[in-house]
Amino acid sequence: MRFYVEQWWFDSSAKALGEGYRDFTVPIGLVGTIREMNFEKLNPGDLAITASGIHVLVYLGESNWIQADPKIGRVVTLNGRIDANDWLDVPVKIYRWKILNTMNYPIGG
Repeated sequence: MRFYVEQWWFDSSAKALGEGYRDFTVPIGLVGTIREMNFEKLNPGDLAITASGIHVLVYLGESNWIQADPKIGRVVTLNGRIDANDWLDVPVKIYRWKILNTMNYPIGG
């Protein structure tokens, strides 16, 4: 419980997550756009952080991503292959929460 309260308290930005956010996230070596990315190496919970460091999307599995889309002002779930959304076509780098690596999810799938 302490871990979750700590995350809420420090409320990280996309830029902070892309910089390792208090040593909680690690890059897994995937870059490109979500629409063109190979999802086979992703695990649910992986983070796609835009190259500009202003936005983050979270992989849910089965080609689906969730985000709080500032353009439409709500949280949406998108299929990274077929849905129309600008964030699926911007360059991103994929990060993984370190805690997920300790739960038997190795870096790179």
